[in-house]
Amino acid sequence: MKPMAHVSLDGVSKAFGFVPALSNITFKAGRGETLCFAGENGAGKSTLLRCICGLLRPDTGKILISDKDVFSASARRTLWKQIGVLEQGASFFYEDLTCAENLQLYAKFSLGENDEKQVLRVLERVGLSQSRVQRFRELSGGMRKRLALGRLLLQSPTVLVMDEPFAHLDEAGEEVLLEMIEEYRCAGVTIFYASHRIDLASRNADRVIVLEHGRIVDTAQRGNISSDGSETLLQ
Repeated sequence: MKPMAHVSLDGVSKAFGFVPALSNITFKAGRGETLCFAGENGAGKSTLLRCICGLLRPDTGKILISDKDVFSASARRTLWKQIGVLEQGASFFYEDLTCAENLQLYAKFSLGENDEKQVLRVLERVGLSQSRVQRFRELSGGMRKRLALGRLLLQSPTVLVMDEPFAHLDEAGEEVLLEMIEEYRCAGVTIFYASHRIDLASRNADRVIVLEHGRIVDTAQRGNISSDGSETLLQ
């Protein structure tokens, strides 16, 4: 028997002006399931992720998390707090605050917590303990991505949405992220991410959903995902 769907999309479509970005996207994902969205640039991956996490409202169709409409008024009060988001750019950080100060501010005002020791543990986990007093504007792209991963670690999401999470990370950073994904999977978190790194997706994704011009054109299940990073995932 298949596990009950934690997240479901039914007939989701989105256009920007006369240009369709998503067309009739339908699928379900259970708790602890990891889905990777693959495809060329402009295939609709980022648009789909932004719809799932509630940052972009689709023109038609429904997106449900735990049977609740993501865009309902009740979801805004409760559900959105359960969604962890990592966008391509390290967004929503203050340029003149240090790594530690940015995480402390987020923990205090977004999560209602004020645990400096937890912030220091998170910074150590993502390899930024030596850079904790460095200002955000001084960080490299890879360090900014690590800080964004640290922000996710402060949350306890039930759904995790990440856009190109492996971008700008070195090999050590990639391993940190892979460990995080596995920990969240084991905790029952439903994970969605877009990536061109099919070699890494083959290690952690239960399904790779291939998008082309805003449509689902193929799906690869765990065990049938090519690990060589080739463009052709399925035969």
